Amino acid sequence: MRKKFAILISLFLILTPFIINAQTDQVIESNTESTSFYSTYGSYWRAQTFEHGSDFVITRVRLNVSMVGSVTTDLIVEIRDTNADGTPGSTVITSGSIPHSSITSSFSLIYADLTNTTLNANTKYAIVMYTSGGDSSNYYKIARSGSDVYPNGTVYLSGNSGDTWNEYAYDFWFEVWGYYPSTNEPPTVSIYSVSPTSVYRGNSIHIKINATDPEGNLSAVKVNITNPSGSLVVTNGLADYNSSDGLYHYFYSPPASAELGAYDVTALAIDNESQTATDTLLDAFTVLDNPPSILSVEVPSSLSINETAHIKLAGKDFEDSNSSLTAIYNLTAPNGTLISQNIGMAYNSTDMLFHNTTIQLDTNGTWTLDFLLQDTDGGTDTAQATIEVFAGPSIQSLTSNPTNGTRPTTFELTATISNPSGPLSDLQVTYIVFAPDGTTFDSGNMTLIGDYFKANISVQAGDQVGFYDVNITAVDPNNQKDSKLFNGVFKVYNLDPLIYSIEIDPPSPERGDTVYFKINSTDPDGTSVVVKVKLIDPDGDEINLGQATLSSGLYTISWVPASNQELGEYNTIVTSTDVDGNSTVDNKTFILSNAKPVVVSITAEKTEIYVNASTLIYIRATDYEDQEGTLTVWVYALLDTLEKSKGIAEFSGNYYVWAFVPTEKGTYSFRVEAFDSQNAKGTKTAIGLVTAINPTSAGELPKLPTDTEKLKKGLIETLKSLWGRFIDFIFGNFGVSVLAGIVTNLIWLLFMVVGGI
Repeated sequence: MRKKFAILISLFLILTPFIINAQTDQVIESNTESTSFYSTYGSYWRAQTFEHGSDFVITRVRLNVSMVGSVTTDLIVEIRDTNADGTPGSTVITSGSIPHSSITSSFSLIYADLTNTTLNANTKYAIVMYTSGGDSSNYYKIARSGSDVYPNGTVYLSGNSGDTWNEYAYDFWFEVWGYYPSTNEPPTVSIYSVSPTSVYRGNSIHIKINATDPEGNLSAVKVNITNPSGSLVVTNGLADYNSSDGLYHYFYSPPASAELGAYDVTALAIDNESQTATDTLLDAFTVLDNPPSILSVEVPSSLSINETAHIKLAGKDFEDSNSSLTAIYNLTAPNGTLISQNIGMAYNSTDMLFHNTTIQLDTNGTWTLDFLLQDTDGGTDTAQATIEVFAGPSIQSLTSNPTNGTRPTTFELTATISNPSGPLSDLQVTYIVFAPDGTTFDSGNMTLIGDYFKANISVQAGDQVGFYDVNITAVDPNNQKDSKLFNGVFKVYNLDPLIYSIEIDPPSPERGDTVYFKINSTDPDGTSVVVKVKLIDPDGDEINLGQATLSSGLYTISWVPASNQELGEYNTIVTSTDVDGNSTVDNKTFILSNAKPVVVSITAEKTEIYVNASTLIYIRATDYEDQEGTLTVWVYALLDTLEKSKGIAEFSGNYYVWAFVPTEKGTYSFRVEAFDSQNAKGTKTAIGLVTAINPTSAGELPKLPTDTEKLKKGLIETLKSLWGRFIDFIFGNFGVSVLAGIVTNLIWLLFMVVGGI
């Protein structure tokens, strides 16, 4: 046994190279003798014919070439057919090239790779060699033999780019490389089993396949599955090989959307040379619908007579979404009478349950509910539940007094309830009040007053406006109860905010003024308000001032008109909004005027002059809108309120200057009127600014005080004033007479010194 095994191993080792090399690249035809060469360039083309006794795939050609000079175009190598006379033909079967950069001045063996092409046995082909560039000084040399040594072909030369060829009894050095196509037997395949033959969507089927290859070169086994409509649902699914049973295995799970019905299975085996085999099993398996499932039903275990029951059903389906399922139920009375049939239940996507509210259950005993859940494919599931109905309290009505009101208000609720099993005092009655947004506003117990149950509900400032719902629940000692929701029992109204006044300070502002808007606004409901102010300018454009701030009981916001602000009537729009979003709008207009120029100061170069002498009057004037120096400034000289002269002051540096010449003696006042580009006027008067005196009767001018005399006089007056204030301070605060005497002597000493100036 060991000997036979050794022989098999030896045969395998001997035959393996042949098997492996069946497609190994090798020399098919060649001539390796060379003693000379032919050159090629431009229109000078060269060719070598050859043929082989069996089919083969040509892959490349090797030549012995060199370069003379410099050729910058590649050497083209083509395999062509041949004409009847043996010359190269015009049909290019495959081609390649030798890059010019790989050819040197020395002969070397270089491959030209070709596109793999099958050549037929005993058929003459031509290797055609040429280059588009070069000249008589720059060309390729292709080595050749000195005689006709290759029996299956010969050399051809062309001087006109292959239009005509001449035969010569030589052979180029060449090697034709390729391989022989191998003979291959296809694999075999058969579907061994498919189980189960019926499968629900979402479950799995198991496909087993038996596949082999005569040469042992099986590459893959694939599976294709076709649905009842003829469409592929699995394309070339790869089966896995299991060495324990020698079979290929594939698993398929129909999705929720899979078509119902019979499916076909095709097995495909592929070997290493792409040979294939298939086997098809028609109606291999059937896909079935998964029926829906009722997971649970929720019903009250017991109810008071004449109550309705809110019922819920939870279900699911593998294929369909819950929203596409249909849930219905039948309601049977305690005596077996079918009261309601095929009542639909509504699906709620929030809790993903089916809901319905039954009719009033008006008979004592056990009520039966039979549920059915159905999917889109007709699959169904059923369930059953029961409700015990007992006689208990019954809520008839609920009223409110008043039915509506503004905040704050108290609403009195009155409920009418019956109790068949005993007195009303046995009942425990509770209420829940729901605000307009659905949240719980208030809850508590109702008090029995006479034959009615009552409760007071207080709504305060800031509570929601709108309709309030109330749920009443009455429970007897046997735990039988009735519960009812009453919608819109009472309504709370919201009052709009009030705007009492809009104050604009100053009422007639000018550009540059700080304008204050003060609004008195409140909310009658007691909530806070948001006050916003905007202006509409004379052109109709909107200026949004924003939200006013509450200060000292008024909502205040300010605005400073710019120097280029549009002049004219402005409309102040005030909007007051409460916390509920209700708004009140009011308005008030004002006129925005141009800012008048300001005469800052009026001074004189000389305050005492002679009649007919001249002094300069200096005026400092500014304007908010215009640049300094652009004003028109009039100066009026007044003597005892009478206008004696006037003129326009010229701007010079920081002042407007006007030359004044008095023609009469007396003390002159000066009134200045400054006008801007909008003709707005600003005024100022300097009283007694300049005194004019006449010369003496002898024609001599009186002596005017010198600058030193003026200084002396000013110092004396100043010191006297300071002295009086000092005496008042000393005696008023300290009462120290001695100190006052000393200081008095010092002051008079200073007067004497000054007097000697």
